[in-house]
Amino acid sequence: MKAIGYIRVSTSRQDLERQDKLIREYCTIKNYSIVEIYSDKKSGATNNREAFIKMLQVDKSQADVLIVSELSRLSRKEEILRTLNELNLILQNGLDLVFLDDESKVYKGGSTLDLIDIITLAVKAQQASDERKKITTRMITGRKAKAASFTNMFTGGRVPYGYKKVANPNYKLYVTPKSLLVVDEQEAKVIKDIYSWIAEGASLRDVAKRLQGLGIKTDRGNDFSAIIILKMVKNPIYMGVWKFKDEIFSGDAIVTKQIWDKANDSIKNRALRPTSEETIHYNPLRGIIKCSCGKSMTIAPANKHLLFRCSTKKDMYDRVICTNGSISSELILQAVWKCVKMVVSMEEYMVKNSGEIDKMQLEIEEIDKAIALKDSEVEELRKQQNNLVDSLTSITDDGLRSRINVKYLDIDSKIETTIKDINKLGRKKMGLKKLAEQIRSNNGKKYLDGLTDIQKRNIYLRELEKVTFHSNKRKRGFLVVTFKNGYERVLLLRSRKYPDIFLLPASFSMCSDECKVEVEIMKKTDNPFELQGNLVRYDSVELEKSFNLSEWNIAD
Repeated sequence: MKAIGYIRVSTSRQDLERQDKLIREYCTIKNYSIVEIYSDKKSGATNNREAFIKMLQVDKSQADVLIVSELSRLSRKEEILRTLNELNLILQNGLDLVFLDDESKVYKGGSTLDLIDIITLAVKAQQASDERKKITTRMITGRKAKAASFTNMFTGGRVPYGYKKVANPNYKLYVTPKSLLVVDEQEAKVIKDIYSWIAEGASLRDVAKRLQGLGIKTDRGNDFSAIIILKMVKNPIYMGVWKFKDEIFSGDAIVTKQIWDKANDSIKNRALRPTSEETIHYNPLRGIIKCSCGKSMTIAPANKHLLFRCSTKKDMYDRVICTNGSISSELILQAVWKCVKMVVSMEEYMVKNSGEIDKMQLEIEEIDKAIALKDSEVEELRKQQNNLVDSLTSITDDGLRSRINVKYLDIDSKIETTIKDINKLGRKKMGLKKLAEQIRSNNGKKYLDGLTDIQKRNIYLRELEKVTFHSNKRKRGFLVVTFKNGYERVLLLRSRKYPDIFLLPASFSMCSDECKVEVEIMKKTDNPFELQGNLVRYDSVELEKSFNLSEWNIAD
């Protein structure tokens, strides 16, 4: 018989030799010829295992039997049904299946799993999944304990700029961390300069240009950008506050807390400057208005006028990377304000608000049920812990006491995980309640003219999800205003000597891919009592030719 094998370990540091040897010894005893042994060095909880995927494609024409040391080598997934489906696929491919931890049982190729097999394998799959959770919990708990005890422990992931990973000279297996993070003096000097420049009032862009001018690159060899610098300045690790799995530890600092606070305050102050009423280019739609490419739009001066343009219109080498056109900022701001004023007082908008609030209330009720269920789980787990503690008073056997202690810690870990889930659900509930209250308080509210741009911005932040501009032809385009309750309206803008703003009917929708408006046109059929709807798309010029736009004009 022709045999294939499958072996797997979780990390590149582990050895596949033991599993390989077991499979080869079994094949020698059974006089099987080995066609191939597929091997992976990845977690059994992942689907993206190259050798595993290839193994699932082997059929009767290539081999007769698949041999695996134990079920956990095939899978440690939490989705037990998926594991059973994969086992069934192997059998349907015509291969017999043997697990060496119970080699007396051979699952015959071409057959389907019977009820007893399903129950047996489901129990084993659940045990494999549970064992993986325990291993993960122990690893995280162990790393947390080490991080709390040993300063500068490397807890995994990417090494932050300004530090380097070195081997721990005092490393002891299972006792001390294997690697440490220490300050890289050359990179640390760059970090100190960045914080110093920002604290003195330099903008993120100015700092990025200064570093680029000096030829200084990131640890990946890229140019420093404003976004990279912002993330670095906000990272508390540089003032010695290190985090791992929501736990805070201390480590080597590169800058003092005073300079860290000063730099972050400087960034906040710069961000607040545009809210001053004296600012010429104040943008009340900042963070809300988007380009059709998905990036933000900003106000920029051009020929004594102010235009909204894509923030990534060009790259640092002055190459065009977004073809969406610019448009008068005055026209956009006027259009959005008029749209918001008109829409929020419409009955259909209030009905939409009411529907969204009802949905949120149902979701909040479901969250409450989930929290109550998890609270009862915590209560039951704590009862189990108390029972274990009570049992220790009558047990003198050290081995048994040790096993009870392990069980106690395992339950403690489950309680901690469940409480985190409860807190996460609580935060989600609070967010929904806040949003529902926000929508409820604005329901049907009519806004008056004469408000400042700052007051308008507060309304935009409460009401709008986003505003998207799609340029279409010269000096014209479509504006899509999306409200937080999901309601959406499309406007046609024409930037002329006397600009026009057309609030299109609610039945008009935007087809972003073609930059056209989509309208359902009803036509008569052969039956005089029936109408047939056809979807038609128009660009701005075609829209003007097909409809009388004057009745939709909301410009002054």
